[in-house]
Amino acid sequence: MRLIWLSVLPLILLAAYLSFDSVRDDQSQRDQAAANLAKNFATAIDHELTARIQGLQLLAASPQADDAARREDFYQEAQAFNASFGSHVILTDLTLQMLINTRVPWGTPLPVLPRPKGRAAAPIAIDTGQPAVGDIVFGPVANEPIVAIAVPGQRHGKTAFLLLTTPATSQFQQRLQRVALPDGWALTLLDGTGAVIARRAPASADAANAASAASVGARFVAISTLAPWSVRVEIPLALYRAPQVAAAAALVLLVLGASLSGVLGGSLAARRLGRAVARLAQPGVAGAPHTDIAEIEAVRGVLKNAARQRASAEAELQQSELRFRLAASTGNVWDWNVATGKVSFPQESWSTLGYEAPPGDAAPAMLESLLHPDDRARWRQALADHIKQHVPYELDFRARTQSGEYRWFNTRGQAQWDERGRATYMAGVIFNITERKRLEERNRAQLEHLTHREAESTRLLAQVTESRRALLIALEEQKQAHAALAKSQRLLAETERMGKVGGWEFDMATGKLTWTPEVYKIHEVDPGFEPTVDNGVNFYAPACRATIEQALRRAIEQGEPFDMELEIITAKGHLRSVHTIGQADPPQHRVYGFFQDITERQRAELEVRRLNAELEQRVAERTAQLALVNQELDTFAYSVSHDLKTPLRGIDGYSALLQEECADQLSADGRLFVDNIRQGARQMNALIDDLLAYSRMERRTLHNQPLPLRDLVQAVVAEQAQAIDRQGANVRVVLPALVALADREGVAIVLRNLLENALKFSRDAKPPVIEIGGRDENNDCTLWVRDNGIGFDMQFHDRIFDIFQRLQRSEDFPGTGIGLALVSKAVVRMGGRVWAQSAPGAGATFFVSLPKYVVPPESGVASGSDQTKED
Repeated sequence: MRLIWLSVLPLILLAAYLSFDSVRDDQSQRDQAAANLAKNFATAIDHELTARIQGLQLLAASPQADDAARREDFYQEAQAFNASFGSHVILTDLTLQMLINTRVPWGTPLPVLPRPKGRAAAPIAIDTGQPAVGDIVFGPVANEPIVAIAVPGQRHGKTAFLLLTTPATSQFQQRLQRVALPDGWALTLLDGTGAVIARRAPASADAANAASAASVGARFVAISTLAPWSVRVEIPLALYRAPQVAAAAALVLLVLGASLSGVLGGSLAARRLGRAVARLAQPGVAGAPHTDIAEIEAVRGVLKNAARQRASAEAELQQSELRFRLAASTGNVWDWNVATGKVSFPQESWSTLGYEAPPGDAAPAMLESLLHPDDRARWRQALADHIKQHVPYELDFRARTQSGEYRWFNTRGQAQWDERGRATYMAGVIFNITERKRLEERNRAQLEHLTHREAESTRLLAQVTESRRALLIALEEQKQAHAALAKSQRLLAETERMGKVGGWEFDMATGKLTWTPEVYKIHEVDPGFEPTVDNGVNFYAPACRATIEQALRRAIEQGEPFDMELEIITAKGHLRSVHTIGQADPPQHRVYGFFQDITERQRAELEVRRLNAELEQRVAERTAQLALVNQELDTFAYSVSHDLKTPLRGIDGYSALLQEECADQLSADGRLFVDNIRQGARQMNALIDDLLAYSRMERRTLHNQPLPLRDLVQAVVAEQAQAIDRQGANVRVVLPALVALADREGVAIVLRNLLENALKFSRDAKPPVIEIGGRDENNDCTLWVRDNGIGFDMQFHDRIFDIFQRLQRSEDFPGTGIGLALVSKAVVRMGGRVWAQSAPGAGATFFVSLPKYVVPPESGVASGSDQTKED
């Protein structure tokens, strides 16, 4: 029995291994077939989407697409697209308002394009300028589920409109129904949201999937490269595990059968096995058969044969898958067995050319003879590049029909190579694209014609526009010339009247003297008076006649000009001062000039000289008065500084002594009263100091000079260092190198008061932050002091710069109410201005604008710098 079991056990193990390997190979082949099915159907969907996108792009190139006047013609072109692809076309503007929908008659009012819940093709195409495919949506016009394929219409590099085609989901369902699907399997096309576009599955599988997702044994998914879609192949759990169950059952039966056979036949085979063992034990017998080794070798031969058959079946399966993938792109499939030279070309393509299909060996030569002469070399080169260099094979070519005309075809294919890189098989698909080429050629011709017409129209329009513009310019210039002449004449007459100036001319050939109307008025003669040289000279005062006669003679004889001021006696006996100028013009034989009554001007000059003398006298008197007032103010300031402060110092001193020596004798109220007395004395003393500073600023002599502001700001900040540290404030100086034309002490007073003001009103901030900055503004230097304090209401803006005006109680924020008034006074006296910006609780910013010092260019020193410095 032991020998029997030892004999049966290897067979049982071998049978188990073969069963397991067979089940595993079957399972792997089934998985690969399911994955290829999903991938092939996704590829077929991509080809169909590509064909529709190319058709839409061809439509978008039509010049009628964005021409509203020819939109009805474009509607007819779109109907041709519908006839070719079986899906309607929609034209929208960039707001997605539908302009054309071939699903309804021309002119029907159309709504705005709806947006799906998931990926919307239209907005994506507008944003990216590239074609886009969207998710499923219920079409308001189609009244059924559709998907949208959007292509932007480009004009001059920008999206001008949008073209969409809206195939119904039923079209994808029809394509899915044509797929060879194993029994019990389910094939589903899903959009980006997981919604079902098309599905094919047994009714039992749908019911099982609805009941439980666990009923699916395996799921294989392929993703579209053009759309956010996916293809899903599902195999039910029972069907997926059936081969494994069957193999397991067979293995159990095999083990039981082998065990039973071994036990029952062991006795009968023992003698036979013994003889075989005896023969094996006889080494001297030449050629003795080794029965057990021969059987093992036979099994190995069977396995090798099975492996070869399996490799052949896998190659045939790959070829079948390649044919299926190419056939799914709606073309006619051809294949070429490179090893045998056999070519299979579709009868449909031969029928298109009007020929019967030749034998497989003769097909390549016949096809090459029918190719257009210009396409033969390209065909050979494309095929050679694909076979040798693995360049993608796709070609548009022309083939001659039996009637002699040429038709256009598109072919694309894919070869298979063995492990040594040699092509063994190639398959492809061919499309008849004659109508597409004709449409492209017609559109190209229309576009060229329209372009030519547009260029010609543009040229003619430009000529007409230029001619019209030149005519308008000429008319306008003529109109302006007339208006200018009339205006000049009016201005000349008005100028002569207002300036009491006129012109004269003496014609040396005729001896005639001509006056303008204003000259008649100056001489106080009637317009009918006929002037001559003699009677004109006689109007001059006797003391001036010799002078004017000599000037006229030199001008007439020698061409010498003259310019002089003389006196005349008018026809009415009035003495007038006149300014006369003469200029000779020998080529024209004339002397001309102008004549002006300057009597009033001379009187005004005399009056001005008299007034200037009086003004100088008044200035001297006022200067003396101001000097006296300043002396009195200095005396008053001295009195205030010494006489008024002396009692205050006494009050403060005696109050201090009272606190120190009699504090224990005073009640709590008494001590409070003494404190109030001392506080009042200190407040009065500060008020007197501020009033004196305000008075001095009013009277002091300013010395405006070039003043580097950044150095002065840093000096003022250094002065206040103890107050800044005591308050824990962060003071930042962010100031370019500005140079102002100002008084150094005046600017220091301004900065000191603004900084103290910022420290006082930002004391409660955590921490106080103060920024001192500036900028160059044309002819001014602008400084600012910004804090993060309590701020103020802008309705009190003007009030804060008045003396003794306060917005806060002195108990909350001590002060005299003079600091900002002193700032305003100092800035105004230096020729600048001051203002503020603030809001309650948001801090305040005080601005000071001062005149900028402009350094002469030859000095080589700039008045400002872009560099800033922070402290």
